[in-house]
Amino acid sequence: MKRTTSLLTTGALGLGSFALLSTVAPGIAGANGCGVTTLDLAQLEASFSSPLSGVGGGATAEMLPDGLRLTTPADDPDAEAYAAYFMDGLQIPLAEATAQSNFVLDATLAAGQPIANHPTYELYLDLDATDGIDPDEALLVYWQPAAGDPDGIWWSAFGPLSELDPESIEGTDEATLVDVSAAYPTATITAFGFQLLYQAGADVTVHGLTFGCNDFVLGSGPVDPVNEPPTAAFTATGDGTARTFTATASDPDGTVERYTWDFGDGSAPVDGGAEISHTYAASGSYTVTLTVADDAGAEFSTQLAVTVTVPGTGGPTDPTDPTDPADPTEYGSPLPNTGADVLGLAAIGGLVLAGGGAGLVASRRRRAGSAS
Repeated sequence: MKRTTSLLTTGALGLGSFALLSTVAPGIAGANGCGVTTLDLAQLEASFSSPLSGVGGGATAEMLPDGLRLTTPADDPDAEAYAAYFMDGLQIPLAEATAQSNFVLDATLAAGQPIANHPTYELYLDLDATDGIDPDEALLVYWQPAAGDPDGIWWSAFGPLSELDPESIEGTDEATLVDVSAAYPTATITAFGFQLLYQAGADVTVHGLTFGCNDFVLGSGPVDPVNEPPTAAFTATGDGTARTFTATASDPDGTVERYTWDFGDGSAPVDGGAEISHTYAASGSYTVTLTVADDAGAEFSTQLAVTVTVPGTGGPTDPTDPTDPADPTEYGSPLPNTGADVLGLAAIGGLVLAGGGAGLVASRRRRAGSAS
């Protein structure tokens, strides 16, 4: 018999063929038996609960956010490790399911893994479903083809299928689903699934599989990304005791929802907007703290020092300001604009002089025993 090796796009299963999946595994698909179903590990084990399913011999199965990770030990001389998931109880005519696109296993091999460690997609068949006797069972195994290998070829794990090549004594154990269906027109699919078997040292993640119009997506659920905190800066304007603070803030993965201002003077922090005004009661230097929070609760704080002066209270002085009082002149220091010094002038007439610039203030020093 001539072997068909091209990818076939005919024979895709219709809605009616898969409607019974919701009966075999309730809740896995829509009312019409089709759709996308996400399965965590518990749901996978409940839906693919055939006696053929299981993990053993040192193999592991761990559901990750993006799929089911399967591993087998590298040291497995007796080939005892296996990880298998099958759904059984089906009676779907193979003739309605000959398109290779009905049976897709989406899996990613870990770095350095050979293509031979890719899990196999497998179909159990009753080759003569109309004879009313025990199933004439066959197991078709689909190995992921290596680069350059033909696609759509299934291997008969239970031995050659005689009807594939009646003229051959040995028969053949490889064929497309079209070939198998043509040789066994009443064959039905009784179970389907995937597994690792006789694949030592395998490390692969299965993301999902397709069975006709049903797509099964495997995963433990989405993982919330790490929230990035917001950033902010602010400026201060104003004079006297009044200040206006203006902030700019942004959030790389959300929005800024709250601005909390602490003016550093002992007053209670205020939840305000990006711009806020405050009046201080006393002169001094204050450290103002702005804390912003994003829509996920992450916070960022920044500070700014401000100096304020209450008018008429003798706040911080400016030596260039003519309204600031001059320091008193001390004895022995030059008297501004006179060329004399205070100590020398004090001896003349018993006067004490103090002042600076063009102005002098004189008072007579009290002598012992005299009136002032």
